[in-house]
Amino acid sequence: MKRQGISGFLKSLFELVQLAASASKRLISHVKLKNFDLYLCLAGAEDAAAAAIQYGQVSAGVYSACGVLFGLMDCKKKAVTVDLNYRLEESAVDFSAKISILPLFLLREAFSLLIHGFPIVRRLLGTDTRTKHQTERVSQMRKGEQQ
Repeated sequence: MKRQGISGFLKSLFELVQLAASASKRLISHVKLKNFDLYLCLAGAEDAAAAAIQYGQVSAGVYSACGVLFGLMDCKKKAVTVDLNYRLEESAVDFSAKISILPLFLLREAFSLLIHGFPIVRRLLGTDTRTKHQTERVSQMRKGEQQ
């Protein structure tokens, strides 16, 4: 079924996004996080005040992101540390993680995405959203941007 116009294109795009979102949820539910160890040490030798502000911002981001990650996936061993060293000239990161996923699940999911996604992509590429006059105008506008 060929869809016409902007609404047809947007419907097909929405279907593709929904397919990708459901595949992502299934993938996350099958990934097992066994070990997560993050140590981040910020340098503070240059400017102590700026380093303290950066430490607060980085800590908020890292701990929030890790909280979301651990909320999505159980993890047997986890350690997250953000540190500030006023003697260091350069920041450092030490990170290791161990994850596992069944290869058969990945193959099945890839096959499912291919089977269900191919018709949607074909519709996206086949959607006629412009008249011939509009196509020529857009083509001229794009050429003008590139020069």
